[in-house]
Amino acid sequence: MSLQFVALYEIYWYGFWWLPFIAIAYGVTRCLGWPGIIASIVIVSMMILFIDVHWIFKDMNEHPENGRDADAIFWFGVFCRIALFNIVLVPASIVGWMFRARSRRQLPPASFVNV
Repeated sequence: MSLQFVALYEIYWYGFWWLPFIAIAYGVTRCLGWPGIIASIVIVSMMILFIDVHWIFKDMNEHPENGRDADAIFWFGVFCRIALFNIVLVPASIVGWMFRARSRRQLPPASFVNV
């Protein structure tokens, strides 16, 4: 199994969660600018951490015979997912930052002609 297939599988497994991830990366960056990029990374990382911890502990309680646990390998996987997802979300943050810059430009005042 190639590393690219594993990365694509990790991205595919989250399915619905990509909508809030993209919305957060775009929206927070658009509202806050450069500090928003850092804030969106922190928010998305906390969401991934919450989702993974909830999933593994739910699975540990329901199926103890499978031997799943929150050991060092699990935490390594969580941090790899956090890094992968934040790399994938960089374009959404850049688009949000660009739209913020565009909306903050000063336009010349419109002149009205008395007719």
